[in-house]
Amino acid sequence: MGGSQSAVLAGSGDEDDIAFVVGILRAYDGSSSILDICKAIIKAVPERSGVWKEVAAAIETTGVVRGEYGMVQAYEQKLQAISDWRSDEDSRVQAFAEWLTDGLQGMIEHEQRRADEGLALRKYRFGIGKDES
Repeated sequence: MGGSQSAVLAGSGDEDDIAFVVGILRAYDGSSSILDICKAIIKAVPERSGVWKEVAAAIETTGVVRGEYGMVQAYEQKLQAISDWRSDEDSRVQAFAEWLTDGLQGMIEHEQRRADEGLALRKYRFGIGKDES
């Protein structure tokens, strides 16, 4: 399905079309190539609709990440990718961007703590860095 065809279906406002497109978007591992279609969906649905969660999940998906802080970096990239949505001309897009930003920031904080704790635990268990002070 081409991007413009998906955007037309997404912007139609038809619930079945939107559900179909959102289902496809989830297969793209949160690629930035889906952002225009996600924006078209947000413009077509009521503010805070259940579709918001589905679109957020499609954007938040990361695929494979590497390193202890891979998820933190992936979520920070997601924040950057939607940063201009906060000043979009459409008020629903702005509201969605604020809502998703809050969610991503919470996920970043959680992943940062998890990574820090995992690293500290490995250092304790395996003595990494014992001679460093």
